[in-house]
Amino acid sequence: MSTREKVVDLALMARTTEKGLEKIYRTFEKRKLYFEGNIHGTGCVFSSAITAFLCLGNNIETAIHLAENFFDEKFQNFIELPQNGKIIDLTLSKDKILVINQIKEIYSYISSIKDFSMLIPEVRLNISGALPNAKTIAEIAGIEGRITIINGYPQAAGQIKFGVSDHTARLILAAKEHDESINFAMNLKYEEKIIKLVQEKSNLFTYEFTRESQPEQVKVREKSTMQWLIKESIETTGKIPDIIWDKGAIGKEPIMRIFAKNASDMISKLEKIIKLM
Repeated sequence: MSTREKVVDLALMARTTEKGLEKIYRTFEKRKLYFEGNIHGTGCVFSSAITAFLCLGNNIETAIHLAENFFDEKFQNFIELPQNGKIIDLTLSKDKILVINQIKEIYSYISSIKDFSMLIPEVRLNISGALPNAKTIAEIAGIEGRITIINGYPQAAGQIKFGVSDHTARLILAAKEHDESINFAMNLKYEEKIIKLVQEKSNLFTYEFTRESQPEQVKVREKSTMQWLIKESIETTGKIPDIIWDKGAIGKEPIMRIFAKNASDMISKLEKIIKLM
């Protein structure tokens, strides 16, 4: 991460020793985030969180780390002010925070691997995660603006929010109609050699669907392909595959779609794919 892509906080921590006051400096690095407009109260929330964790008996360094984690969890949704600007919405439920943190875990894994950029499709990549009983897109979180490539590495274009994902969100909703344990989905660039290696050298279960085999009513009906390909894979294989892939069509990019129960499950499947690259 270059200096332009990060912010650094410097903390002075003083403690009394036999020799007098000892000064210790600590730096805390975070990835820089970009937002339109003004977000008010971020410093107040952060400093209040540090104070709260100090009151719970933590030392200053631990309190800062805990406050950073708390801040990351809450820095997702915002309330628009009547005038200009917005403030942090601290009302996210525990279930939503859990989904957001799992998407962060998956993103943190792929964003540190330069070769993973080879798997980002032209339509860009997204990681979507659903609440356990999700029935609508509003109950599914994703990365606003998707994930692109910057300086050779995967880079999120925006923040993780609920209701901003479409393609992968509809995949999850269609999958959950047949298997409620499916909560996460990603769309990757189709590579024939990778599919062959996955089939030959891993235990991941794959399924190919061909767009040419879609019924005419599915082809002409807007946003109906996701439901159809899930139904087709279930009827053919009896379960939701780990990967559903297609070779594309006119105006449709070839895509590999990965399904998982949780972040650990998704990362485990991605690790198997990356090892074969």
